[in-house]
Amino acid sequence: MMMADTIRILVVDDDTDTAKGTCRVLEQAGYLTSVAATGAEALQLVRSERPPLVLLDRHLPDMDGIEVCRQIKADPALVDTLVVMASAVHASELEQIAGLSSGADGYIVRPIGNRELSARVEAFVRILRLREAYRAQASSLRDSVERFALASRATNDAIWEWNLSTDAVWWNESFLTLFGYGPDEIEPRLASWTSLIHPDDLKRVETGIRTVVTGTETGWSDEYRFRRKDGSYADVLDRAFVSRDAGGRAVRMVGAMADISARRLDELAVAEATADATRLREALARQLVELQAANEGLVASRRAALNLMDDAIESQGELRRSEEKWRSIVTASPDGIIVTSLDGVVLEASPSAATMFGYARPDEAIGRPLSERVHPSQRERAQHQIDGLAGGERLGLGEYPAIKTDGTDFYVESSAEVLRDASGTPVNLIFVVRDITERRQADQLIQDQLTELRRWNAATLGRESRIIALKREVNRLLEASGQPARYASGDVAPDGEVPHG
Repeated sequence: MMMADTIRILVVDDDTDTAKGTCRVLEQAGYLTSVAATGAEALQLVRSERPPLVLLDRHLPDMDGIEVCRQIKADPALVDTLVVMASAVHASELEQIAGLSSGADGYIVRPIGNRELSARVEAFVRILRLREAYRAQASSLRDSVERFALASRATNDAIWEWNLSTDAVWWNESFLTLFGYGPDEIEPRLASWTSLIHPDDLKRVETGIRTVVTGTETGWSDEYRFRRKDGSYADVLDRAFVSRDAGGRAVRMVGAMADISARRLDELAVAEATADATRLREALARQLVELQAANEGLVASRRAALNLMDDAIESQGELRRSEEKWRSIVTASPDGIIVTSLDGVVLEASPSAATMFGYARPDEAIGRPLSERVHPSQRERAQHQIDGLAGGERLGLGEYPAIKTDGTDFYVESSAEVLRDASGTPVNLIFVVRDITERRQADQLIQDQLTELRRWNAATLGRESRIIALKREVNRLLEASGQPARYASGDVAPDGEVPHG
């Protein structure tokens, strides 16, 4: 026998003995009961006590049970109340149809045994509980859908979903923004996506996806070139997860495409800057060796030295232009998505976010304050910004020094958006975080190289000036002793400057 101590049942019957007997059977089964003898009293109790189930006698002294049922079902606040009519007089098929047509959810013909009554009520209670579970599941699903929708809006990545059974593909708005297509220019089919992959990458990408779908793994990722609307190709990092049914068959893939073209350009710029610096150091080293070996014959080879200096200066200019080019293309793409409570405690973390902060699995980050991954010197600032988010709009939080779980320092750039419920009340925060450590390291590398080049340049110019001054002093001493000057006047510039021929 089901025990239902949380279920209250309203028994509506003008026959006192029948009402008492019914209540006794229900209470023995573990239910709470209330009693009403008239239709008016029943409506009042339904509105005040809100019982989930009403056993309603068809014949009442003040109004028919059908009218009571209609009034209950007509009230939006009471429409979910389960109404079961009962009657011994109105027991024909047409009478039962009339009762059910008025909105009743069931009809019991009296007389009825205690065990049968208990069993029928138990069946109706199961319906109530199934309905309650369905509503809770639907509410949870709505929250998940809303969270996913806000997350897809908060990130700059192109979020996509592929239904393997229908071949339907869905993209978020960022897909159109990243690659320049209009809403009606991309068909919601897998072929529409694969047709835009660079031909040299297509076979590898298709093979990788097919291997994951037909296998048992749940994750896939690849880097490939994807055609924009203007015909150019973007370098993208695509990562996806596979959803499987109870039999292990892949039924859905959900992924995110990040445009890493800027990162590739960053890497190229750093490589070019490094090559430029290497060439410049080699040129300066060769120049220094020639100046040291020349000794007294330095002036005769001054034009060659000046040509080397011109090459060095030109190389230095190229390095500056390379640095400016590198700075102009430095951008960062978000790598991770994190959902927190309003006070900054992690509720959900994407796999990329967990990897970024050093967690082996995303669930290891759950329940921890997001600010604990910020460097101690910046935690107060980070928490202050988190506290201010609950009142408002999407906010760029800026750059932060961060700490991985193993103590490694790195830098991140973060933005956030507030998740609200149906009434507009803030309930969660969504953060998009990207790792900018490589960008900062590249910037420092170029600054260090420029500093070294300036030092080499100053050292070289100082050495040549000292040699010319020495030659002038030799000529002065020889002339003072009555001997002819050793160096021709054309070899030593006036005021100690290197002559230009």
